[in-house]
Amino acid sequence: MSVRLQHDGLRDGVVEARAYQLEAVDVALSGSTLLVLPTAAGKTAVAWMVMAEMLRRSDGWALMVAPTVALVKQHLDDLQNVFEGEAVKPIAMSGAIPASKREGMWQESRLVVSTPQVVRNDVNRGVLDLRDCCVLVIDEAHHATGERGEAQVADLYLGLADEPLILGMTASPGSKTEKVQEICERLAVERIHMRSSNDGMLADHLANLDIEEMRVRVPDEVRELAEPFVRWQEGIVDRERRLGRYVLPGPVSHSGLANAMERANVAVRRGESDAYGSMSRIGLAMSLHHLINHLLCQGTAAAREFLDRKESGADSEKKNTRNLLRDPRVRDLRSSLAELGEIHSKVGAVRRLVRQRLRRDSESRIIVFATFRDTVTALDAALDGLEGARPVQFIGQSKRGSGKGLTPKQQVERIETFRSGEGNVLIATSVGEEGLDIPSADLVIFYEPVPSEIRNIQRRGRTGRHRDGDVVVLIAEDTRDEGARAAALRREENMHRAVARVRRKLARSAHLDLSNLNHFRVIAEDETISAAEFVKSIREQHRPELHASEVASDTSAPESAAILPPSTFRPRGQTGLEQFPDRAKPGEDATDESSKQKEDSRVRDIESQPESEPEPEKSAERTELPRPVSAAQDLLDLEESLPDVPGATVTADDRELNSAVVARLKALGADIKIARLETGDFRIGERILVERKTVRDFVDSLVDGRLLEQASRLVGAAPRSLLLIEGEGLFRSPRVHPHALMGALTTLALDFGIPVVTTKDGAETARFLTVASRREESMLDGLTPRARDRLEAVKPEFWTDPVTQAAAAARQLRGSEDDERSGAVTLLIAIPSVDEDLASRLLNRFGTIAGLVWADEEELRQVDGITETQVREIWRTFRSGERLKNR
Repeated sequence: MSVRLQHDGLRDGVVEARAYQLEAVDVALSGSTLLVLPTAAGKTAVAWMVMAEMLRRSDGWALMVAPTVALVKQHLDDLQNVFEGEAVKPIAMSGAIPASKREGMWQESRLVVSTPQVVRNDVNRGVLDLRDCCVLVIDEAHHATGERGEAQVADLYLGLADEPLILGMTASPGSKTEKVQEICERLAVERIHMRSSNDGMLADHLANLDIEEMRVRVPDEVRELAEPFVRWQEGIVDRERRLGRYVLPGPVSHSGLANAMERANVAVRRGESDAYGSMSRIGLAMSLHHLINHLLCQGTAAAREFLDRKESGADSEKKNTRNLLRDPRVRDLRSSLAELGEIHSKVGAVRRLVRQRLRRDSESRIIVFATFRDTVTALDAALDGLEGARPVQFIGQSKRGSGKGLTPKQQVERIETFRSGEGNVLIATSVGEEGLDIPSADLVIFYEPVPSEIRNIQRRGRTGRHRDGDVVVLIAEDTRDEGARAAALRREENMHRAVARVRRKLARSAHLDLSNLNHFRVIAEDETISAAEFVKSIREQHRPELHASEVASDTSAPESAAILPPSTFRPRGQTGLEQFPDRAKPGEDATDESSKQKEDSRVRDIESQPESEPEPEKSAERTELPRPVSAAQDLLDLEESLPDVPGATVTADDRELNSAVVARLKALGADIKIARLETGDFRIGERILVERKTVRDFVDSLVDGRLLEQASRLVGAAPRSLLLIEGEGLFRSPRVHPHALMGALTTLALDFGIPVVTTKDGAETARFLTVASRREESMLDGLTPRARDRLEAVKPEFWTDPVTQAAAAARQLRGSEDDERSGAVTLLIAIPSVDEDLASRLLNRFGTIAGLVWADEEELRQVDGITETQVREIWRTFRSGERLKNR
């Protein structure tokens, strides 16, 4: 029986009515929700219904974000087919549309689908206003963590929208409770709605999916190529075992090497002299481990790409990388790989599987997933000329590895080529794993098993979407493929447990009354019924039946157990007697009417408590230890004591748009401007310049010698400068000794006068900048009019370098000779240790600011009464890039 859905915002007869989807819609409309359904269960249809209802309820607009341009195009096609009326008229946004053109497009439709990066950048630039956005739908919501674009969009939306409502959708939220928790926190999720493929209401709508593991033998020639590196790695590991650094039993594994590296790090901090040598050797063993696995599990093409990346990638200057590539064994391997084609058995297995499927059904669509681009190229060559096969490559956009990536336009064109049947074998890297709906794809081949449960679920979800499908996983015998497959299955089992744990912690109870479905109707056999009645009827059909034997009473139970009052039961989540509800005090009349009412009220409170566990009360005998805080935490504590002011304008360098900081600043309500800063990453008001570095950036700049040069520019570019180091583990870096890091921080603070602040992550950085901007504004409000005028007199429009500042101040102060001298004095006394008297003597000696700027150090020392400290401060202000000669 075909049942269709009706809603004023949707085209009649286009959307199939499914009870489990309508249940999800009811929950999603009651508050921000994380929707977890199996692939091909119709999460997108739930989003259609939620957006249609929210557009009916409000005058706002709806936004849907998807991670790739190809997925955005797919959603746009679906929305145009589903939504009714010219008022909605869905449109798509992507980076391919120039920013200047997008500014006018945001207002053209009430329904927009976009990549998250475009939304983030346009909000930060002030081009897009999210206040009237009535619902945000995030497809593939497992990406909403860390500094990913989806998470930044959610931060902005929650901070800017008048009445935010978020629907996050995913089939694979992750197997770790911490990750699921982070997703829920970033999306402000109130409820998790999850259904598995075993649910009776879903089973009738899901196609059958057969999963087969095909084991292939690694060719002897490939094992011979790998053998020298296996022996090399074993020699390194044996040495580290004797030193007590590699301690895990069994064959060499990545986890064992990672554990050994951590133990070597600890040894460095203890001052053991041989620890640095261990770190170097273990790093080399890790590279060898990757090379061996590429050869045995992937083939010659992937191994060749791995070595090419080593030579031209970010690690090419590292000592370990140089030593690896210079080794004669690696040189011989590269020469052999250059002469060989792809000889791995997996390539022949793919050819056989494709040939068999096309012979059985010439209209089949086949997707082959491989991790590396060179493998994709090798498979494309292997299938070229195979009868009936029309292969299409589908890779990412980045320009790396074996060549250029695909542009967004080319990606969309290739998906359309495959969907239309012009191509029937799609050979894809990970970019094709998520969300793509190819109705006729009935075979998916994993060139290798992936240990990630998310990628495993997403890969196999590309088939069995509208008809029965098959999945074949190729596993190379006696290699890490076997462990990767087992790990993926184990993590997938843990995923539902992790989601269930987080769901129990959420304070909101389940929403089951179907009250949000009043404007949905279902048409079945020319009869129209309400959506709520339809859902109830399907629930009744799938209600489990209990037989008499299952409900028979337990005769062994004591008779008194059946008559215990509810008040005697332990409430769910109670962990001790101190949480037990109060009872009537001794001496009170238990028959008093008010006491009975209070007791009844307590009983009702117990019965209505949510299923989440309350936080246990703290014992009076215990003293809670303070938690470790970052160096920025004390300053963040000032936030509550600051006056309620909007805060000074924070100008962010346009190259910081990709970081999470700008999005979080916007979400926190800071006044943000985007501009190109010559020095620094953020400017607070006109006085404060902030250089933001991650822990890795800081270490890199120290190693390559850029740090002190940057510090010199920073000091000369603004009256107040600050270095902010973001991230954890600064003193655990294996590249620099902790003493060197301490020395660098001491130099910055004492010699350059630059305060150094540390923050845990982008969120804490944004909070710190927000607090600093509020403090700056409150400080300026407290200045006397004269002091503020003096400060304003030396403010150029943008802080760049000292010479430009001086020129800008001179241009602003042109006029009478007295005005020029007064302005020059005002500029000079802004320099530390320079007072009004010394400023006058400097101008008497050099005449103008320009003359002072280009004076050498000996000329400065000839000024009457000037000290060496004052010479150094003036030199640092105007000639920060040059070294001051000692007297």
